[in-house]
Amino acid sequence: MCESPSGKYYFAGDNETKAVLACSDNGLNHEWYKKDFQEENFQSIIYTTDNHLVVVGMEKDGVQIIGPAVLTKFDTLGNEIWKKKYMYHERTKIYDVIETSDGGFLMCGYVTYADTDGYTFSFGLLIKTDKNGNEVLTAEYGSVDNILEFNELYKIVKVGDFYAMSGVYVHSSGNTPQGKIFIIDQDGNLISEYMYDEGYFHSLKAIDNEHLIIAGQAGSSLNHAWIMKINLQGEVIWQSYNELENWGFFYDVVPVSYTHLRAHETVLDL
Repeated sequence: MCESPSGKYYFAGDNETKAVLACSDNGLNHEWYKKDFQEENFQSIIYTTDNHLVVVGMEKDGVQIIGPAVLTKFDTLGNEIWKKKYMYHERTKIYDVIETSDGGFLMCGYVTYADTDGYTFSFGLLIKTDKNGNEVLTAEYGSVDNILEFNELYKIVKVGDFYAMSGVYVHSSGNTPQGKIFIIDQDGNLISEYMYDEGYFHSLKAIDNEHLIIAGQAGSSLNHAWIMKINLQGEVIWQSYNELENWGFFYDVVPVSYTHLRAHETVLDL
């Protein structure tokens, strides 16, 4: 979801078989709804500085997401202006997009490789484009010394002079995922990377130029809703686990003031 300066809300997602795009006023009354995106999966939507919508996702075959990754620009009535596709190696998935100061875009996700023995592994992926979606650069993140691992990136935010990306790391020798953070510069160069405990990072927000709020799920059984605050040096300021009876997680977190934030229906002090 994203909000326009005039207070309208725009939504992008899918209903398993097709992607959908919708708009409502600030009272959440629907103004328009489009569902004629038969072979796409929408993951993220932003409102751009030139008063348009940009949506990122992947192509799919039925309910199976197969790639390539797709970046589409729409007007505020949901009419397509342009569409770009990106495919690298066996599979390319993109989950988030932000606009850069020059009107271009940064996207994050992951790319999958297969070796000669049929084993697959993945690197975190960054794609930088110009304002028309034309690729400027790509960068991959993961260990080149040990290919038996999986790095997936789900969110990207600007924080101070850098960008932060969050996701998950899994080594093939075990099945316990670990939350992972990458700090990069505007050209995709890796500044630092940090790994935390057992779990996934689904959401990432910058609350100032030095600190990040991360939310997701944790625990060996992934039954803890997990939220934490870190600085750009990777140090944990605080973290909170909410154990659930079965399986639970935070998918998103939003600041509600300068000193509090909301994750699901939980309000926490910053």
